[in-house]
Amino acid sequence: MSLYRAFVSPSRRLLVQLQPSSPTSFLAAVHTRQMSYYSKKKKAMRASMTHVKKSKGQQELMQEESRDIMPSMRQRSLGQIHDFWVPIPSSHTSSLFSSDGFKERWEHIKKRAYSMYSAGMMRFKLETDWNAVDFAAKAQDQYIRMSNILSGKEAGDLRSLATDECAARLKSEFKQKKVQWTYLEDAERPQVVHINLIPVNSKDNLYCQVTVRLFMKVECSNTDQPEEDTGTHLDYVVFEKHLTGKDSQWRIAGNILPLFMLPKAKQEEIRQQRAEYEAKMKQRVKDAAKS
Repeated sequence: MSLYRAFVSPSRRLLVQLQPSSPTSFLAAVHTRQMSYYSKKKKAMRASMTHVKKSKGQQELMQEESRDIMPSMRQRSLGQIHDFWVPIPSSHTSSLFSSDGFKERWEHIKKRAYSMYSAGMMRFKLETDWNAVDFAAKAQDQYIRMSNILSGKEAGDLRSLATDECAARLKSEFKQKKVQWTYLEDAERPQVVHINLIPVNSKDNLYCQVTVRLFMKVECSNTDQPEEDTGTHLDYVVFEKHLTGKDSQWRIAGNILPLFMLPKAKQEEIRQQRAEYEAKMKQRVKDAAKS
């Protein structure tokens, strides 16, 4: 004769038929029923959590909470230069009727258009008093001060003027070369040549990199060879700021060596490397725009 016993749980009543002759089969049946029940319950809970439709108010609240939490998790700098483009001077441009000349002018138009867009967005949303002329003058002063600190002529915190990666790289280079650098005067007025607004991971996490053309008269000397060399120095310096970060400042992220200053054999190799790198960065920006 079969016996019936009821097992009551907080969520469900299990009715199990007991066979006195086979206690092991009874325990196995109970264990199997319980495992299948809890596994189905976990799947249902996961599905309900991932497919819950949130109201507009709940979405806005979650975005505000993420804005408060994420800044502490975000990095201070990108750690690398996003765009290596600099305008090619007329003395190095190809003919307008050649394929290279057409590509150079078309790229120039696209970069100028994006620079105007980046400057407008930066003024409209974040820095209303930003001005390209004033920024270039301050950028040159910051560049000179950084060079004086590296040469040992001035005391100061290098990481307040340059990003952590750039500061570490410059310290090691100046220790090896032991270069003394002295600014004399401007050969030409400093000029902003490119502005690049970069969203990282989301539209609200914005970085900006500004390329400044510095053409100045300097005096350089090496401690191993104390002969001083006076001449003009052309450099394209990239300044970076985390626009949406609290207490962020403009810092030097590195410099760009223009392709037109290199021999043609080296230009193609570097151009290919930069094209691959820029393609990866553009894909990251597209993914951030979709999120």
